[in-house]
Amino acid sequence: MEQDVQKKDGDKLRKRRVWKIVVGSILLITVAFAASVVGMTWHYMNKIQRPDDSASYMNEEEYASRVQQEEGKPNANLSEIDPDSVIWSDGNPLGLTGDVTNILLIGQDAREGEGRGRSDSIILCSINRTSGKICMVSFLRDLYVQIPGYQDNRINAAYAFGGAELLDQTIEQNFGLTIDANIEIDFGGFEAVIDALGGVDITLTDAEYEYFHENGQTYAVRGENHFNAEQALFYARIRYLDSDFGRTSRQRTVLLSVFEKIRTASLSEILSLADTLLPLMTVDLSNGEMLRYVADFYPLLRTGSIDTFAIPAGGTYTYASIREMSVIVPDLTACRNLLKERLSAN
Repeated sequence: MEQDVQKKDGDKLRKRRVWKIVVGSILLITVAFAASVVGMTWHYMNKIQRPDDSASYMNEEEYASRVQQEEGKPNANLSEIDPDSVIWSDGNPLGLTGDVTNILLIGQDAREGEGRGRSDSIILCSINRTSGKICMVSFLRDLYVQIPGYQDNRINAAYAFGGAELLDQTIEQNFGLTIDANIEIDFGGFEAVIDALGGVDITLTDAEYEYFHENGQTYAVRGENHFNAEQALFYARIRYLDSDFGRTSRQRTVLLSVFEKIRTASLSEILSLADTLLPLMTVDLSNGEMLRYVADFYPLLRTGSIDTFAIPAGGTYTYASIREMSVIVPDLTACRNLLKERLSAN
């Protein structure tokens, strides 16, 4: 009897040892897997560029000279407006409803050898977790705005004068929006992203089709096209067909096509894209902050609805000439009301 009891006790001890080994092995594998995931994540995150505080900026005289050189005299049909007659915003926060994060996408047009160019493309990606809505908002580059610490000017001058930080302050001063993060990329990076995605699908209007052919882009067809990076960039930069309103609309069309591809991409495709894209981006967030954003917003990016529009909207601006610049003078009250309506949770 005593031997049976000892045998049972021995069996229990052996089982406990086995379970300890099994549990310990599982824990070790879990820790090793987590470490490898963290290591791989940090590997990708460390590819991202951070803002270069030593980059040179334009001064107001250089900016004015560039505008004069590229554009000449403003359109003679535009009314000359006294800058002192412009009605400015009170600078108060917009007061959006819902849990909102605002990320600014900045496409810059720096020339070779320049430390800093102007912001050729300014698109706000506003994510409202309460409503599950994503908004892409283009700010037209010729908007005449107040720039903190500088003379009133076009909004794209803010980036040339002080980089993303000054552009953020300018948007907050004029439109009441707080920018939580900035992502900067140049046109070379834009092309690399589209190449990595295998091109984008774009539907051309009849007018756009005619413009392509008039400018030697005879590969284009009426209606739906599959564009490579160079072709998509040509499409996104068309301006003289209509106006900067049409141009920014085309930029958002390309971004929507990119988003749709990312939404349906497999994990291996996303990792390949990250390997190409991340070194081309300049982001003013730490690795930890970026990981939190990814964890918070990736599910919404996969399933959320996307709304797109431009600031200013129709009927909320005036074309004018100010200090020999062709500019768009916005009705800031109307613009702020539209932003609050479209970006808030319904």
